[in-house]
Amino acid sequence: MTEKPLLRAIARSAAVGLACGLAWGVTARIWMRMISNDPEFTWAGTLMIVGFSGWLGVGVGLSYAVRVARRRRWLAIFGLPGLMLFASPGMAFLPAFLFGGALWNSARRPLLRALDITLGALAVTVPTGVMAMATANEPGLPPTLYEMFEFVTGFALLSLLLAYGGSYVWRKPSASAAMVVSEPCPVCTTVSPGSVNSRKRIDSTMVS
Repeated sequence: MTEKPLLRAIARSAAVGLACGLAWGVTARIWMRMISNDPEFTWAGTLMIVGFSGWLGVGVGLSYAVRVARRRRWLAIFGLPGLMLFASPGMAFLPAFLFGGALWNSARRPLLRALDITLGALAVTVPTGVMAMATANEPGLPPTLYEMFEFVTGFALLSLLLAYGGSYVWRKPSASAAMVVSEPCPVCTTVSPGSVNSRKRIDSTMVS
């Protein structure tokens, strides 16, 4: 693959990751406001959450694209600052991002597939359960049944979305994706040095 199509493919993957990351960050911010007993809206906190989630999405997109292309793998390091999303309270989502992607692994052996599903499910359900118990045991008035449903549902869905995104960091690239990225340039394939030399030999033979 020539340099320009390769860079376009990597940039396109990073742009998709950015859009998905920003969408996750906005959704997470709305959920946080819904479950808070004392909702506070600050631009600093919102921009930090949305910004780091978007950056993380860029990192996922870059990581997947360079793995498919098998070139320029160093570009993936530009997504590392996005891991700051998991600092402090965000750490509860880290297991889903790191291990939840195993739910989408395409292992052919039934045993490995079962292990992947178990690992991915635990990475999502265990933090959800821990956070739910911590919320239920907070000082003050206990949360209502609806508030607990709102918390657990939102946390689980956000964790699943992160797990799916994180799967692109580890999962084996699909054959179609690898074919698109590694497809040779049609001009270079048609007009190669060998074909030019062969044409010259044919022309010289005809003249003689």
